[in-house]
Amino acid sequence: MGRALSRKIMASRLIRQLRRNVFFCRPAGIFLRRKQAGFALVAALIAAIIILGLGIMVIQLSTQDLRSGASVVGEKKALAAVDAGIHRLLSGYDPAAASSVVFNEWLSVDSANDPKTQYSISTPAAGGGAPVPLPGYSMEAVQGWGMTRMASRISGRNSNYGTEVQVDIGMGYGPVPTGTLYR
Repeated sequence: MGRALSRKIMASRLIRQLRRNVFFCRPAGIFLRRKQAGFALVAALIAAIIILGLGIMVIQLSTQDLRSGASVVGEKKALAAVDAGIHRLLSGYDPAAASSVVFNEWLSVDSANDPKTQYSISTPAAGGGAPVPLPGYSMEAVQGWGMTRMASRISGRNSNYGTEVQVDIGMGYGPVPTGTLYR
């Protein structure tokens, strides 16, 4: 009887120890140790944090691409405004007479479709140096013809995108007499 009792005690101790370390998961019918039961929760939390971090990084990169793309569009519009200002200056500038070019004011490139894209032309100034000679315009050895050097700054901006571009240009106006002959 002593042996049977000691076997029962050992069996009950073994069952108590198993109950402490193992629990039965009824839906799956799987025995898990109690020390491993919390690991699934920790692993799920770590996986969720990693996926959240990747999602935040993807959103950050995509919005950064959108911002830089919008900046490029604004700079292109401002550069197109500068191009319109250069065309306007070169087509209508005459330093000897009142020209039809408006200086130092912001003017719209296309006021009907895009009034926020504008250009401004600074007043041209003599660029210094002697006039550039024009070959084929020489009347005689004393009197020649050339072009006066002029410099101006043209600015373009687009206030929708907050961009501005400035271009310094050099141009020649002529023909003007370059010789010492009095007329």
